[in-house]
Amino acid sequence: NTLLALTGITSLEFEILSIAFEMAWGDYIRENYIDRKDRERQYGGGRKPTLNKIEDKLLLLLFILFSFKLYPLQTLIAFLFDINQRQADEQIHKLSAVLKMSLD
Repeated sequence: NTLLALTGITSLEFEILSIAFEMAWGDYIRENYIDRKDRERQYGGGRKPTLNKIEDKLLLLLFILFSFKLYPLQTLIAFLFDINQRQADEQIHKLSAVLKMSLD
């Protein structure tokens, strides 16, 4: 199974984790963006988020599980997920926190 090889979890485990991950993602966004005390403008102003659909959130979950399972260089992660190395680093830090919330 490719998913198991890339992430260390089965398809069923991925489905179960994806539910918790989506809820944790919402909590993370609320805590770190919406309810943030030092906001200069109301949440929703500025650039619009590009990861709104559930498929996008599942890709984020796959991204972080892949990163933890294989520990590839961020340059490789950036290449495989079509982002730059800085974005890969930022996503790993952010998604690590969301994954931890999901597993709690």
